[in-house]
Amino acid sequence: MTDPNVRPWQALLEARARLPDLSPEEQVGAFVVDVDRLKAVNDALGYRAGDQLLDELERRVRDWAGAGAYVVDLGLGTFGAIVPGLDGEPAAAAAAELLRVRLSQPVALDGGTVTRHVSVGYAHSRLQDASVAELVHRADDAFGQARRLPGDVAIGYTPQLHQDAMALAQIELHLRAAVSGGELVLHYQPEVDLRTGAILAVEALMRWQHPTLGLVGAAEFISVAERTGATRELGQWALRTACAQRAAWLAAYPEQRFVIRVNVSPPDLTDPAIIDQVTAVLAESGLPAELLCLEVTEVLAAPDPQAVVANLDRIRQLGALIALDDFGAGYSSLRRFKVMPIDVLKIDREFVADLPGNAVDPVIVSMLVGFTRIWQLDLVAEGVENRETVAALLELGCWRAQGRYLAAPAPAAQLEPLLATGRVDPALLTG
Repeated sequence: MTDPNVRPWQALLEARARLPDLSPEEQVGAFVVDVDRLKAVNDALGYRAGDQLLDELERRVRDWAGAGAYVVDLGLGTFGAIVPGLDGEPAAAAAAELLRVRLSQPVALDGGTVTRHVSVGYAHSRLQDASVAELVHRADDAFGQARRLPGDVAIGYTPQLHQDAMALAQIELHLRAAVSGGELVLHYQPEVDLRTGAILAVEALMRWQHPTLGLVGAAEFISVAERTGATRELGQWALRTACAQRAAWLAAYPEQRFVIRVNVSPPDLTDPAIIDQVTAVLAESGLPAELLCLEVTEVLAAPDPQAVVANLDRIRQLGALIALDDFGAGYSSLRRFKVMPIDVLKIDREFVADLPGNAVDPVIVSMLVGFTRIWQLDLVAEGVENRETVAALLELGCWRAQGRYLAAPAPAAQLEPLLATGRVDPALLTG
């Protein structure tokens, strides 16, 4: 078995020597495929069943590739293949889809029958236009994109995908230095009372002023931080910076009692040290605990959801608030959030953006208004982009909202004129 730490191109570069002589006009495909969560099979059914599964998967890959192809086991359920004789890009796409389907079919084992999701990345070209080595690099770029999406997907290489992969590599390479280098910044977005325009809260949104990529949004690097274990450092910086800024605003505008909301990554919530961290930041900044709200997402999908719930409960005991962000997306559900110690429910923008025209979303929002009233939670609509949505939300009984139409995220200095008045322009709500 090939060393699982070896990248696909390193293991597959010998493919050219293994393949028969090919003409420059030959059309060749490179494929990288990964089968997810194999450890769960070992844990549940034992290592013998895990080995059986891997043997069957490799057999399926080799049968799929056929004679004249080159297949290598990259370890831990990842396989690479060089397949000549593909007649054009549609044939390569069809081959990738066939590989995905075959590997995701159930496998009968001694301990039962299992089904796994797979991620496939592929690239195709005539050899006169790209070498085998270049094709393998391209397939790995596509594979990286496939791995970032939900399971059971096949992604083909495109030039844009390569640019995205290079940008992601830049992010991963320099992320840890961003904090010490002073490259991270916070932008702030108000949450508004749609009845009066009053500012009720301000969310701190992390940005990275990258030296070559420009201003990078959190969505583009937080997933990298979670994979590399850098979220704790980034989260500590964001919490400390946001609380210090809110304390400064409190000194400047003591009559404004809006809450500062700070996002926390689910993996960090499993660590009991977060309690001491929040306690220390509140003491350091002098910010009253009731003016701090931690925003969390998909916490019950964390490695130890019980630990997360316990930590959230302890944070609330400090006097801080907890908001469940992006409700309705990912792993969120009414059944799950009912057991969570939260104060605020934020509706995912997917259920807000099409109001009032969408027939289903008003029903969902109305239902959440009723539930949150029963459970005495604040309900916030995210992603408000126009006056029509404001009117629809008010009619449905949801009067707390956030979105670019009301106020776009901005650096602290740009937000201060708005905070000095304590409200957005009333014309946005009634004009």
